[in-house]
Formats: sequence, C-alpha cells, structure tokens
Amino acid sequence: MKKAGAKCLRVALEVAKWGVVLWLVWPITRALRERVSFTRLAAGILLLILFAGKALYDSILEAQHSPPGQKKTPDWVTLAGAILVIALVVALTTLFVALYLVRSLESTSPAE
Repeated sequence: MKKAGAKCLRVALEVAKWGVVLWLVWPITRALRERVSFTRLAAGILLLILFAGKALYDSILEAQHSPPGQKKTPDWVTLAGAILVIALVVALTTLFVALYLVRSLESTSPAE
C-alpha cells in the first residue's frame, strides 16, 4: 500500500512540475499579439531545458541498468523518440522567443 501511495505521489509531483513549466511558458502563445513578461518566459524556458535534460538523462541511465536478459531495442527507440520530442519542443520555443524579440524590437525602434 505504501508503494502505491509513493508512486502516486511521484506521478503527481511530476505532473505538477510540468504543469508549472507549461504555465510559465504559456504566454508565448500570445507573444505576437501583446506584451508578455520576459522574466516569466525565461524562467519557463530554463525549467523546460533543465527538466527535459533530466528526463533524458534518467532514460539513458535506466536503459543502461536494465536486466541482462532484456532486449534493449525498445529502450533505444523510446530514447530516440524522447530526444526527438525534446528537440522539437526546444526548437519551437526558441522560434517563438525569436519571433517575440523581433516583434518587440520592431515596435520599439523609431519609424522611418
């Protein structure tokens, strides 16, 4: 019973952690229409990179420490999928931040 409760708590903390990251980064969807808090976005992107890197690191360690009789092919396919998803999220976030910065610079520069 204690194992099930501990597992539920870990899952809840993981969901809460990614929920906080999503809440911090969500204003990027409105960045081209209105001003958003750069500090909030920077904190969200920093946490996104840290948590994604930790998840990737944990999945690599888990794949290396699997029992000897277990096939490692599914682990590597999962790892490749995780790398692809993380790279896509980071690339899209970087693109949105770049678009936001370009728009901010255009709005603050004097018109000619």
